[in-house]
Parts: sequence; structure tokens; C-alpha cells
Amino acid sequence: MEMFMSIIREPSIIIAIVTLLGLIFQRKKVSEIITGTTLSFMGFTMIKVGGGILGGVLTNFSQIFSFAFNLKGVVPSNEAIMALTIDQIGADAALILLFSMILNIVLARLTKFKYIYLSLHLILFMSFAATAVMKGLGLSSLTTIIVGSLVIGSYMAVFPYLLRNASKNIIKSDEYIQLLMLP
Repeated sequence: MEMFMSIIREPSIIIAIVTLLGLIFQRKKVSEIITGTTLSFMGFTMIKVGGGILGGVLTNFSQIFSFAFNLKGVVPSNEAIMALTIDQIGADAALILLFSMILNIVLARLTKFKYIYLSLHLILFMSFAATAVMKGLGLSSLTTIIVGSLVIGSYMAVFPYLLRNASKNIIKSDEYIQLLMLP
């Protein structure tokens, strides 16, 4: 059981499971399910590796920049921070992503907020940020996952609804809104 839990708590595996379920629910062909699941696993692993490299480079750059201009600070990068913290909080963040998506779908199906949030890379970063903040406050993993999922899942359904009129005024069309709405 311990080995199973250690595998399941690996963020790339959680992301692959989310992708697998999504492709199955979309009734994709078996070959597309295998390809999509494998690519999401590999992609998330590449984000971890690439972000780690980026984090190291940005750390060195920040030190050089601070020395050269006598300034204190950091060079922020979502990807680098995510990669540097993935081993500590990645499983909780990936679970927040999963449960947020489920809540978004449930809210879209049962409420007037008929929008499915499609910018999941932003939700991934939000999941990591929320996890880091709540863990920093000393909250347990269970509390972090529940609170993070409720807040982010609600955001995913409510904010497109709240911003739809402003978006329509800017682009002079609501065509994309119709694409995002759940029937």
C-alpha cells in the first residue's frame, strides 16, 4: 500500500491520470488515450526538469544582477518556482488541479455558471501558489486540498461568467463565449 501511495502522490502521475480520465470521458480512440496520457506525463516531467534548470539560471542571474546594481530582490518565474517546489508540494497541487476541474464541471452542469475553464496551465500555477501559501500557513494536506479545490474550482466557473460582458465589449462578439459554454 505504501508503494502505491508513493506512486499516486507523484505529480506527473496525477496529471497523467487527469488526462487519461479526460480522454476517456471524451470517448477518444485507444491510441489517442495512450498518446495523450503519455505526452502529459512526459510534458509534466519536462516542466519539472526544465523549470529546475531555469530556476538555477535565474538564481545565478539574480545574484549577479544584485551585485552589479547593488539591489536586493528576486527574478520571478512561475515555471521555475513550480519546478523547484514540485517535490515538496507537487502532489497536493496536482490534486487541487484535479478536484478543481471536477468542481468546475459540476458547477457548469448544475448552476448558471455554464463555463469550462480551458487555461489549465494557469490553474496549475494557481494550484501551486495556493498550496505554497496554505502549507506556509501550516495547514494540513487535506485542508489545503479541500480549500484550494473549492476556491480554484469556483473561480474556474464564476470568473468567465462575471467577465463575459466585458470580453464581449472588447472583441465585439460573443462567439468564443458560445464555444466555452456547456450546453
